[in-house]
Amino acid sequence: LTFNERINYAIDKVKASLIVAYASSKEMKMFAENYKDVIFITLGATYEDELDNLVGVKYDMYNAGYLLGYLAGSSTSTNNLGIIGTDEETNSELISGFSDGALQANDSVIITVDYMGKETYNNGYYQNKSEDVEDTELARSKAYSMYSNGIDIILDLANNSSEGIIKSAEENDKYVISDCMNKSDNILACFERDITYGLNLIVKDYNNKNLKNNYNFDINNGVNITINDKISDEVKDKIQELESEM
Repeated sequence: LTFNERINYAIDKVKASLIVAYASSKEMKMFAENYKDVIFITLGATYEDELDNLVGVKYDMYNAGYLLGYLAGSSTSTNNLGIIGTDEETNSELISGFSDGALQANDSVIITVDYMGKETYNNGYYQNKSEDVEDTELARSKAYSMYSNGIDIILDLANNSSEGIIKSAEENDKYVISDCMNKSDNILACFERDITYGLNLIVKDYNNKNLKNNYNFDINNGVNITINDKISDEVKDKIQELESEM
């Protein structure tokens, strides 16, 4: 089913009163204009036009990236860090924060960035997705190349191909920073966008007739990081200090 067909099915067949999606902000706005009795929540979007049934949800990942970058910059033994992402646009805030944090902790750090492929929207749905984006063996190869060239910590933003990066970290006795959904002893720290936290708050506001057009979530307010015990207490304390100032 296309994105439009999925939405229409949810409205016509399921009789949904609230629809949540990672989707094109314009596409969701069109549906909100046509179905006034349904609340549309768009993850990763903000809106300027105030429609009573249209909500944008934005997760600010810069600060989380900064803390993870500071952790990596303080923990690297080679002064070489890597980032593997899906494409240049996805997770740009997290990458920017990571780079700034790493250089703040260690101005000798060199950061190498590589991308898996390209993800693009088509009718509000990820339909034009490069096959490379989900190629775990390609991700494993890219990570192996980085580790072989002196990088000891990789920020994994490869989404569906993360398994390859984590596998390479395990094989090379190196480290990775990844999404909290992934599990490995070689993950030094992880990050998560707590969608449930955000949706609970939105539903509460909806029930109290106090629904806003935009919700922004930041570190420890819908965005969380978890640090592995392998990180030194000194670095943990510094991260906690930086976090309290945000």
